[in-house]
Amino acid sequence: MLRMGKITVDPRNKRDLSDEEANSRHQIGLWCWHPYCAAQIDSTVAAMDRYTDAVESRMQSLLPISRDAPFFFTNAELDAALVPKECFIRSFLTRVRTPRFKLIAPGLEVPHDKEAFTARQMFNAEGQGRDVPPFLLFASADESRKISFNEEIHRLFFGSRNDVPCNEGDPVPTGLYSATVNRFEYDSEETGFHLPLPFVLRPNLAEDGARRSDGTLVPSGSFTQLFQHGVFHPFGGEHRAQRLERLFDRWTELIESGVWTVGENGVGGGIDMFQDADHGAWEDYWIPPSW
Repeated sequence: MLRMGKITVDPRNKRDLSDEEANSRHQIGLWCWHPYCAAQIDSTVAAMDRYTDAVESRMQSLLPISRDAPFFFTNAELDAALVPKECFIRSFLTRVRTPRFKLIAPGLEVPHDKEAFTARQMFNAEGQGRDVPPFLLFASADESRKISFNEEIHRLFFGSRNDVPCNEGDPVPTGLYSATVNRFEYDSEETGFHLPLPFVLRPNLAEDGARRSDGTLVPSGSFTQLFQHGVFHPFGGEHRAQRLERLFDRWTELIESGVWTVGENGVGGGIDMFQDADHGAWEDYWIPPSW
């Protein structure tokens, strides 16, 4: 982490830092913990570009998107969605190439319609007391596949806070979200993701099924724990979300191994394919442990 710039050294007193510097890291003595670094942006962009290449190389025709203007989002589009000015997800989305297909994973769509992308963000209201809210990156292509706001979603996106902009039972879009981050917390990490699904994993206390990186079974009845670390350190633990880079690497393996197929619109199958993790294919939906 020192080599990649995730942790740096700064001999200055905290009162000598600019507001931007003070708000972008957690400092203990000389040591500065950053919620993300340039190397993580580079590696995550490269991981998604590799995944995009794997899908596009298997398609007969691609959407007419010019490679001369490759970037997925403009800063103006992210301003409209209230994405913070300086954060990992903005840096990632303004550097990664635009996929030239419609479906990026089974049942999840690429947000080519930027107005729709902005409209479906329900956790991005300003003034909620946290630094970087979660953003829905790749939503379920079937907009009816939602889940009700519940304790698990509350804990995932708001922690122990009670002043949340949602009520119990409010419909929540499913799909791939960036992680919620409070930069004032020690060990914060902005490169993570969560994947709320429109069904529970390991229903009825099944004795086998989806597993997390540390080998533990996904909690019975969970909507959100697929592809995550698990509870044991040093592999992240429940307090830190799995990194987006590792998800794209895993998805690339699923394409290249033929577990996921590619059709005329991109990755084939519906969102219910993720239930295969409970039906004998947990290793396809498991990310080996890493820092």
